[in-house]
Parts: sequence; C-alpha cells; structure tokens
Amino acid sequence: MKKPIIGIVLRPVKTSKNRDSFMALDNIRKVISNCGGIPLGILPPNDLTYTLDFYPNRELKEETKQELVSLINLCDGIVFQGGSRWYSYDEFIASYVIEHDIPSLGICLGMQLLAYVDSNVKPILNNTKLNHNQEDIRYVHEINILRETPLFDILKKEKISVNSSHQHKVFKLNNMKIMAKSSDDIIEAIYYPKKKFIVGVQFHPEIMFFYDENAKKIMKSFIKAAINKNK
Repeated sequence: MKKPIIGIVLRPVKTSKNRDSFMALDNIRKVISNCGGIPLGILPPNDLTYTLDFYPNRELKEETKQELVSLINLCDGIVFQGGSRWYSYDEFIASYVIEHDIPSLGICLGMQLLAYVDSNVKPILNNTKLNHNQEDIRYVHEINILRETPLFDILKKEKISVNSSHQHKVFKLNNMKIMAKSSDDIIEAIYYPKKKFIVGVQFHPEIMFFYDENAKKIMKSFIKAAINKNK
C-alpha cells in the first residue's frame, strides 16, 4: 500500500539567536510516521514577511496561491499545528482543503483556524473557571462527546480525558458542527459534515498519542482518511 503524504503547515518561529525559521512540532512528525504516513513540511510563500501579528491582513498574490496549491496537491492529508498565531497562508490552505475535501486535522490553534475560516468569527479568550492552559499535564479535564458524530464513531465513547494548553475558545460555527464540549461548555472538537475527514480538536492528540489509546485512534483515523482520499 502506498504511504500517504501528510502535509504539515509550518509555523514561523525565532531561533535562540533571533533568526527567522519555520518549524513542525516533532511529535507530529513522529506520529505521522508511526501511523504509516510520510510527513512533508508546507512552507509559506516567500513574497511576504511574517511577523507576530495575530491576524495580519495581507492578501496573497494569485501566483502565491498557485504555489501553495501545488504543495497541497502533493499531499493526501493536511495537519494544521497548534501555536499562538496564524497567517494569511494558513487561511488560504484551510479554505482550499475544505473546498476540495482534502482530509485535514486542526490541532488547538488549528481547530480555531478551521472555525474562523468556516464562520469568519475570531476566537475569544476563555472566560471560565476551568484552567484550560496547563501544559505538560497528561490529563487536564474530561470532554463530553456527542453521539452521531465522527468522534463518537471513532472512539465509541461519550466521555474521555484530554490534555489542554489553550487560552482562546471557539464560540461560533457556520457549516462546521460540534463533536465535543468540556464541562464548562467550551467547544473541544468540531467537524465538517459530508466531508471525508475535516476535523478540529482543541486538545493535543499528537502529544497524547504515545500514552493514550483514544488519541492513537484519532490520529490513525486521520491517516486512514488520507489513505482513502481518492476512493
């Protein structure tokens, strides 16, 4: 069986010597390989300067869009990583994969990006008593999974424990639907109906993968969707 190529949308970072760079989280690379995929970094176009603006309003040139499409079309699936900011190229890629039904997984900020592209409404700061920003803790809280959703079909469970390291929350969707919420009513998983696999999760299954069976099932389901993209 041909291994699926999974594009990881790279994020701008500063090195310890303040040099501009782009990165993929190593856990994502490892998990893709572990599940039988081939990780491929998708670099942004070089005609823009990427700053730390949260929502920069920069239009992509048509030539730039075509370059991105060429990269996307090399892939059988796309991962939108977590982080603290996204950019115009993220929005274009997210819009493209939704329109063309390319299996995609948005993680944390990546989920918020998918929701923003779907609804044109920005996420807002968490305002609940539960602290959702707790890094390096295996399980921070439980989530309640709705029946008759892809997440329930994957896990066959109505409740699981997850990690959590986010400060913003999704509160508005248009075509996308909710799959899970936390006890304080924060949306924890979303999907696009009638698509092969366009899913966002607010937690980090790529971190949980090596110690949690539920996370393993989520990641393997994504890779399976990428394998079957053209069926």
